[in-house]
Amino acid sequence: FVEENTLSYPQKHFAFHGTMAKVNNYHPEVANSLIETAGFRKKDSFGYRMNERGQKLEFTMMSTSHRSIRQEIEQFIQMSWQKIGVKLDIQNQHERDFLEVTLPKRKFPHFALLSVLKDPFFHNDTFMSWYGIQSGFNNYQGLNFSGLKNIETSSIAEAAYREIDEQKWKELLLRQQEIEVQEIPFIPLFFWSS
Repeated sequence: FVEENTLSYPQKHFAFHGTMAKVNNYHPEVANSLIETAGFRKKDSFGYRMNERGQKLEFTMMSTSHRSIRQEIEQFIQMSWQKIGVKLDIQNQHERDFLEVTLPKRKFPHFALLSVLKDPFFHNDTFMSWYGIQSGFNNYQGLNFSGLKNIETSSIAEAAYREIDEQKWKELLLRQQEIEVQEIPFIPLFFWSS
């Protein structure tokens, strides 16, 4: 069973932030308005948006090759974005190259699609903390692939790891999800659940 989601915790998690869960859902009308406000009002002959200088609104997504579920997800995103005039190039690599070089050294130009095994009750999360940013300093370890630098999320990750009071722990994780919705360092697409 697959559960759609836009937050970093599944719906059954004790700290799931239900009020924040649908904030960043797909809204083509809102997306079109934001894109036009950003100056991408023209379209080329293929329907892709351009600004006044003729620069296309295009991005690149990278992942591992030979994983059909990821390729299907990439193609779905590509088709969805095409409907609003955004071009998405897909560049996949051999798994070892992607996981050992491209991802930890953040050599992807815009987006990386990956799966992460996450224990919902172990909160030494480095997704949103400074010490989770891969660099030579930490031998390219950590899960902050976006490179988000936010003092509050780093403090929350550290405090949540040490907190033993369940209510205080929940409050920390709820605040983390609020920041996650504002900063959008990553976008969880779904959780495998039973």
